[in-house]
Amino acid sequence: MIDKKQELTVNELETISKIWMEVNIEIHHFIKESYWKEYYESVKESLNDATIYLYKQDGRICAFLGMVDCYIAGIFVDKRFRKNGIGKELLTAVKKDYESLELSVYVKNVQAINFYLAQGFTCIKKQVDSETLEKEYSG
Repeated sequence: MIDKKQELTVNELETISKIWMEVNIEIHHFIKESYWKEYYESVKESLNDATIYLYKQDGRICAFLGMVDCYIAGIFVDKRFRKNGIGKELLTAVKKDYESLELSVYVKNVQAINFYLAQGFTCIKKQVDSETLEKEYSG
């Protein structure tokens, strides 16, 4: 079940913040773990300013997608629930609400690039993320 939220409860915020941290550390192994830990609190605060699509299974949050205007800030799926089409379901829900979408993906995150390409996104430009100094694609 997907639940679109403008305001998160304290428990929802705690849960998705934890998922955000775990997924970033695991998937973006090419970026120092300390980077994600350093930005944890500021990201947690910014989640309250985003539109969040929660994916719940049996009442439990398994994944989420964060939107800021028409920008997909990320799709984060708890590793125990991956490979079940949850990311695609979240993206399908967002596509119903937004006429156009933008996002950025690290070049080294090949799995995410392949996912977004399969969902109809195209790479418009390649740039360097000023925070991590990693190359990324925007589309």
